[in-house]
Amino acid sequence: MTNTARYLLKVNLPVLLLALLIPFIVDITTTALICFIICYTLIYLISGNIYHRYWSHKQFVANNIFLKITAVLGLFTMVGDPLSYAKSHRWHHAHSDTDKDIHSPIHGTFHSLIGWMFVDYKLPIFLIRDLITNTQNKYLATIAKHQIKIIWTGLTICAIINIQLFVGLVFAMLVGFTMEMFTNAFAHHKVKKTAVNNYVIALVSMTQLHHEHHVNPNSNEKDMGKYLFALLEKLKLISRNV
Repeated sequence: MTNTARYLLKVNLPVLLLALLIPFIVDITTTALICFIICYTLIYLISGNIYHRYWSHKQFVANNIFLKITAVLGLFTMVGDPLSYAKSHRWHHAHSDTDKDIHSPIHGTFHSLIGWMFVDYKLPIFLIRDLITNTQNKYLATIAKHQIKIIWTGLTICAIINIQLFVGLVFAMLVGFTMEMFTNAFAHHKVKKTAVNNYVIALVSMTQLHHEHHVNPNSNEKDMGKYLFALLEKLKLISRNV
């Protein structure tokens, strides 16, 4: 079994089962909706974009404490840790929509959505050499090692604090992961073998339209998230807008 398949069985699948059970065992209130919006913003719109824009593409310089916090929060999107995410994403850009692309829809929609997680891809470590050789990033290895424990500890703490917070987090995790997989499947054309613009995905993810992103990953043209990152710049969490 591949590492990603083990992760899927230990994290993604149990969270999906929780989401299916919750409506039958919890009286969901408006508080859960508010918690969902907050959690989705923190773990996906902000932290997920940091995984993508900073760790994968280095589009800006960021506050070190902010990077550490978002490195942990981003785990709850269930797409792995910053190192594994950056490795697979950089490989994707280098081989986009070719036979070497690990989650391209040219292999079928199911493969790009979830099937790729059951294939044992051996991606070269040199893809993230800049990250692992930087002494300031030593904490990333610790996060990677303990990511599953961190996720379930976080869920447990939220459940103890408030069940509505727990509900909001579970659904935020599920929607965040779904949007990541939707990008793989529906923002690439399996016939033309190129990235395509999907405005709904870009808006819900607060990210760049995918074709523009493939043409120039550091461009802010048609970027649905540029206002979010302008706010982060105003808060001095990043040093320049993307």
